[in-house]
Amino acid sequence: MKKIKFENQIRVKITSAIILCSFILALLISFISIVLNYNFFEKEIKQKLELLPQNYSNTFNADFKMVGSTVNALKHSISVTFDLDKFKASPNDYVEEYEKIMDSTVKKSGEALSTKTLNGVQAVYFTINPELTGDVYEIWYVNQEQTDGFKKVDSDPNPQNPYIKDFYPDNESMHWYYNPIKKGEGVWSEPYKEVDLEKDIISYTEPIYKDDVLIGVVGMDIDINAMKNTIKNMKVYDTGYAFLLCDEYHFLIHPTYKLEDSLKTIENGSLEFLTKEIEKKESGVIKAKGKLKEKILGYSHLSNGWILVFEVPIYEVYSSMRIQMFVNFMTIFLSVFIIIPIALHIGKSISKPIVKITELIKNTSKFNFDDDKSLEILITNKDEIGVMAREMFFMRKFLKETGVHKAAKLQRSYLQSEFPILNKANMEVIYAPSKTVSGDFYHLERTNKNVVVGVLWDVSGKGVTAALSISAFNILFNKTLLITQNPIEILNCLNTRVSELLGNTYIAACCFSFDFEKKEAKIAGAGINEFIYSSKEGNYKQKIVKGPFLGMFEESLFDQQTIHFESGDKFCFLTDGLEFIFEEDFSGENSLKIDSITEFKNYIEDSLNSTLVDEEGIKDDCTLLAIEIK
Repeated sequence: MKKIKFENQIRVKITSAIILCSFILALLISFISIVLNYNFFEKEIKQKLELLPQNYSNTFNADFKMVGSTVNALKHSISVTFDLDKFKASPNDYVEEYEKIMDSTVKKSGEALSTKTLNGVQAVYFTINPELTGDVYEIWYVNQEQTDGFKKVDSDPNPQNPYIKDFYPDNESMHWYYNPIKKGEGVWSEPYKEVDLEKDIISYTEPIYKDDVLIGVVGMDIDINAMKNTIKNMKVYDTGYAFLLCDEYHFLIHPTYKLEDSLKTIENGSLEFLTKEIEKKESGVIKAKGKLKEKILGYSHLSNGWILVFEVPIYEVYSSMRIQMFVNFMTIFLSVFIIIPIALHIGKSISKPIVKITELIKNTSKFNFDDDKSLEILITNKDEIGVMAREMFFMRKFLKETGVHKAAKLQRSYLQSEFPILNKANMEVIYAPSKTVSGDFYHLERTNKNVVVGVLWDVSGKGVTAALSISAFNILFNKTLLITQNPIEILNCLNTRVSELLGNTYIAACCFSFDFEKKEAKIAGAGINEFIYSSKEGNYKQKIVKGPFLGMFEESLFDQQTIHFESGDKFCFLTDGLEFIFEEDFSGENSLKIDSITEFKNYIEDSLNSTLVDEEGIKDDCTLLAIEIK
């Protein structure tokens, strides 16, 4: 009985210790996991709600910019070709002749643009200032989508109600004509119903002056319904939605509010502070407390002054986080119940040899040597288990350390130290992993005798996992080079392939090409959105190419810059581990001046060494590619 009591005491102590340690460890891991996931989740939410309106804004801006550019081109064409001397000699005759000359130009402008825009060009027109002639002369082409494209429309079909009566500044229906004249520049109208077209449209019009004489107004109308449908169909989380504000914060498109409603006045003016926050930046994320619930808003300014906003209730945003916390706590309790029988078994296994040795001690005290063989067995088993444990420990340690160092050595063996076309450019490199194996890498490929295409990327994770992701991405990049050598097209292809092959892995990248025949560099960004360019005079300036991480969205939009370079120009591409160095050195009048990329590399290395001393090591992988044109 004493033996059983002693055995049970040992088992209880061992089992209790295992359960208690497991419970504390599970709580600690869950707490750390929740804190880390919350921070990551918070950051991801802000990125998502900032990038979503940016992506859609880029789509809408493309339409606005194309329409604005086309109208501006028409304006300059008319300003150049309109002959004031001939007009003054015979106003009506010259205007009729000039209408015939410009007729096809106006029509072709609308036709060329109608298929390129999301919303579609509905009309293009050139209205001559009626004060010059005493009558209305207008070229007006309307897109007859159901028949034969752009057809010329008579703007003054009713002699009983002449069109010229509408031309006075207070006429609201003529805002498209008088607003640009009042402001002296191109103007986007608010959405309105065009009676003749029977559609909701917006107009962009510009005044035409020559020698301070108002010649007239030129403009285009685009269908706003496609934009309305796009915005109405935008869904974020479960009940989140998008809406559009004008530059004075009236609601242009909203599920419930109308044009006369303003963000400044709704909900008793409690949301007026949002307008001040929105004015501060081109895009961002704001938390707000409404009448019934808290919400989070992501916004982005459009090129015509409008603002695209996404609104989501906060409880929806954090619902998955709450579910994760519940799952974590349930996992803790389930783990404890699973651990109890395991702990009992382990306690029994550990206590059994102790009880056996106790029996042997008692027998020995009585000079009973009958169990000598069992003692030999215990010693043998103990020695074998100890050797196996130690050997396994050393083997695992050896394999782990050897594997990591081999991966690092192999990784460095693939690093390029020279520019692929030696007689075209020099290259300097800084490659400083925060751990043994870096999550950064770069590759430059010569695609023909005058073109080099390269990419710098940063994968998530460290160690062997990062090395494998780097190898996979390098293969994808080289395969993509067989399809295209344009950086922005390469990023579009890689974005699709990263999503398909690497799952939820996000990769930051900057892709670039150098065409030495055209003396042209193209740089596109995807997560690595800043690079440094220096002309041969030595002034280093930051450049920005917007774009989300590869693999984050299926249809991401990436920016690309084109720079025409000369001998002595320098380009510097870097990963986020080096961004802290440039916060103060590359802005303002006292911008950094360094004569060569070798000096620039030395400057960066000195700064990096200072960081190592001050902060006890770098916290992220650091990579710099500096290229100087010969």
